[in-house]
Formats: sequence, structure tokens, C-alpha cells
Amino acid sequence: MKKNLLLVPFLLFLLESAGQQPEIILKKGWNFGFLPAVAYDSDLGIYYGIIINPFDYGDGSVYPDYLQSVFLQVSGYSGGSSEHILEYVSYSLLPSTRFSTGIKYTGYKAYPFYGYNGNESYYNVDWENDESSAYRTRMFYRLARKNFRILTDIQDTVGNTNYQWHLGFMANYCRTGAVDIVRMNKRLPASRQLPDTATLYDKYCEWGLLDDAERDGGITGTLMAGLIYDSRDRLTCPGKGVFSEVNLLWMPPFLCEKNYSYLKFGLIHRQYITLVTRRLIFAYRFWLNVNLAGDQPFYTRQLIAGFQGNEGYGGYSTLRGVLMQRIVAEGFILGTAELRSRLVNFRFINQNWYIGAVAFIDAGRIIKPVSLNLSNVPQADYEIFFRPSDRSLHKSAGGGLKLAMNENFVLSAEFAAPFDRQDGVSGLYLGLGYQF
Repeated sequence: MKKNLLLVPFLLFLLESAGQQPEIILKKGWNFGFLPAVAYDSDLGIYYGIIINPFDYGDGSVYPDYLQSVFLQVSGYSGGSSEHILEYVSYSLLPSTRFSTGIKYTGYKAYPFYGYNGNESYYNVDWENDESSAYRTRMFYRLARKNFRILTDIQDTVGNTNYQWHLGFMANYCRTGAVDIVRMNKRLPASRQLPDTATLYDKYCEWGLLDDAERDGGITGTLMAGLIYDSRDRLTCPGKGVFSEVNLLWMPPFLCEKNYSYLKFGLIHRQYITLVTRRLIFAYRFWLNVNLAGDQPFYTRQLIAGFQGNEGYGGYSTLRGVLMQRIVAEGFILGTAELRSRLVNFRFINQNWYIGAVAFIDAGRIIKPVSLNLSNVPQADYEIFFRPSDRSLHKSAGGGLKLAMNENFVLSAEFAAPFDRQDGVSGLYLGLGYQF
């Protein structure tokens, strides 16, 4: 499935003093930023949406940090898929406490599903390439998925230290199934019609790898607890400091519609080092995620232990350039190294701006695979769809540009490519913020 992207930010800028460092304007009150976007997907149609992300700086004493922020994303495809997000973060609603809450709805006619355990599940790009003689369907690695999520958490310091405790709750409603080929074909021209043939999701159901209790989705509730060490000098793109966290996610059986239960552990360590003051920063991240106990339904296997609700390995938040959620496993380690430069600082429309660039490499590997009972897989299918255990190091590299207003509203464009074609070809990411 090919995608051509076009970003229309509606932002113009003017350098007020070329070659000089402009005076920083102290920001007060609410400052608004927005990002309109247009994209096209050959199967899902035209993508359209807008992101609004205002920040409240209060009396300006906390700038460049902020007191509260709102994130609103309303987007969809002309083919019917959609993604809507509303998040609120406050450092002032409760004294000395960070409070966050949000809701997210995603309804995808074609959601990625590549099986389990990375390269153990063979990825054949020709099966979804309608110009190949081996073509099956562009929807071969897709399923239909609707997901509604509510997430709330609270975070506070431990005494007068850099340590913080973190508690949260996530409610998740998920419905999954096979791609509705008939409905999708009604929206596609004759030259783009999809063949009515089995997808990988259909195969997994046929082989018993997805049983009746999990294949259609369900309702879950997850309790989260964490401990944080935070010595960063600022919230967005820090120049120095450490931000480390250990997290536990527990889905008890009484909060799961079908009595599944699991306990996940996550360790994330980030450090930021200034190489050239206000010009060049080196940032790195180490991330360990492992399922300690219990059994997960397939519609929650991609959830990573953390308070951001990240899903799967592959995509912008984990392995840039790798296919979205290409790697779903019981345990994974991930490392990221990134150089962040600030190329130009300037003022425009009474706001502080800068243009920056990033260069990065992401790498990780499976440390605990999903245990699969393949006894019902016919030998002929096994030889086609499966490979030996994935012991490879999944790697990708890339770079990007940033346009930031008042330090926190950061327009981002990044491109990355994996080292192995089993992980895909490339990825282009247009949105907001830094990866970590």
C-alpha cells in the first residue's frame, strides 16, 4: 500500500535579524499552535485533519515550561477510517502535581497485522503489491479495528527530590475483524478493486492462533504504577539531565471482559547532553519492555508498558522507518541515539521560533517471543508463512527537520529507512514534537 503525503502547515516566517541571536520574548498566558494536514492513501482515500495544541504559560515565570496544555486532533480518511484524540495535561490544577487525562478513538478499515515475533512471521511485500505476479491482496497484512481508549494518570514528587511516583488507569474498548472487502470496493475505482481472498488475519483464525474469545476484540481495564527520576532542565527538548522511569501495567481478570490477565514491566532511560550550548544536543534512550506473567488477548499484545499508550515496535514512537507494529512480542529491548541541532533562532509575529534538524539511529531485538502452538498449521503453509526464531537486530536510521514556536509547539518532519527489507522500505512522519 503506497502513501503520498503533503503537509500544509499554513505557517510563514520572517527572520528579523539574520546572523544574530534574537532576544527571547517571555511568553505569558495561552499560546495557540495548529497544524492542518492533507495526505492520500491509495486504499483508504484522502486523509484530512487538524491538530490544535495550545500551551498556558501563566505569568511567564515557568517559561519555557508550561502550566497546562491541550492537544486536539480530528482527522479521517475519505474511505471511512478516522482518528480523534483529546488530551489535557496540567501542572497547576493540583498543587505540585502533574495531572493528565485523555480520550482516543481510532476506527481503521485497514489496520496493520504482520503476525507475531518479527521475522519469525515472514513478510512478503509482493503479496500486497498489485504489480507483482505473486500479488494476493493489498489488504493481506491488514484487519479491521475500532478502538476507544480513556487514560488518566497523576504524578507527584517524592519529598524534595528528583524522584516522582506515577499512578494511572486505562480503559480500552476494542473491536476487530476481517477487512470488509465488499464495503471497501464500493469506494474504490474499478482499477483499484480488491480481490476477495484470505488475509493473514483469516489465516491466523483458521490455524487456531486466534481463538474465538479474542479474535473479535473486547473490553479491558489496566492499572498502572511507576517510579520516575527526572533531572531535565526543561520539558521539551531538554539540554541536559536524565529522565528514567520504571512502570508496571496490570490487567486484572475482573477488569477484562473475557477474564484475560497479564502483568507487564517497562524500563525507560533517557539522557540529554549538550555538546554546543543552544546549538547541538545528544540524546539517547534505552527501553526494556517485557510481559512478566499472564496471558494477553491478541488485541492488547501490542500495548507497551508505559503511560503513553504506545503500541507495538515499528513506527514513529519506537523504530522509525520500520513497518507500523511489525514486531509484536512478549519482550523487547530498544535503543535510540539522536543528534538534535538548533540551526536558526528568530522572532516572528511576536513569538519565539527556531528551525532545527535531527539525525538518529534506532535499534532493538526480541528477548521474549510469543509462544505459538503451530501444530494446526499445515506443513505447506508453515514453509510459506514462518521462519526460525527471530534473533536479528532490527535497525533503522534517518533524519528530519523541526520548526518550533515558543519551545513546546514543534512541527516535525522525519524520514527513516530500515536496514532489512523484512522490516519494510521506509517511513515518513509528519506531526508534532520530538520522539522522546
